[in-house]
Amino acid sequence: MEKVRYLLEKNDDTSSDYFVKIQVADYNELFFTIADLLKVILMVMESEENNASKYVIDPKTNLKTLVEIVLQLLPFYEATILDEVILKKEKKL
Repeated sequence: MEKVRYLLEKNDDTSSDYFVKIQVADYNELFFTIADLLKVILMVMESEENNASKYVIDPKTNLKTLVEIVLQLLPFYEATILDEVILKKEKKL
């Protein structure tokens, strides 16, 4: 029997946290996605128009949530590995 997959998945049995997977083709697409999200944040922050929307009740909180998502998308672990590889390569040159 195949395991049922849900959008929300548990981190582990001891945690009350769930996670959601975001599918990207590669790191290049991930970085462009992060950049696009940051551009939207900047556009909203710089916007002088204060158009009321029934969907945006608390823009400050919405922007904060979006920034928190962007921070979770940043591949810090992989950046450390890239630094190690690049710095080792530069030392050999």
